[in-house]
Amino acid sequence: MMVLDNGSLRLSNVTKMDAGIYTCVARNQFGVASSSGSLLVKEATTITSPAGHLDVTVGESIVLPCQVSHDPTLDLKFTWFFNEQVIQFGSHGAYFEKVGGVSLSL
Repeated sequence: MMVLDNGSLRLSNVTKMDAGIYTCVARNQFGVASSSGSLLVKEATTITSPAGHLDVTVGESIVLPCQVSHDPTLDLKFTWFFNEQVIQFGSHGAYFEKVGGVSLSL
């Protein structure tokens, strides 16, 4: 932790242990002022099973996996891209299909 010249508190390499209530107190010869705020620390979202490189025969179907670990208190949204363009499901007929047991915006 480091106090910056402007009075802000900088926390580096934040961990779950840093979560809590922080209070800034400023004082001079004319008085004291304080302000408090809470810090919540969330788990990072990471890909645990990437799509990778797969081979498929023409005419077959394939499921590209994308499994993640994430903070359970946060909503998760998936977005899929094809050649750097967002896939708009429903606009390519049945070519792209969403699969899985979770409500996803792929």
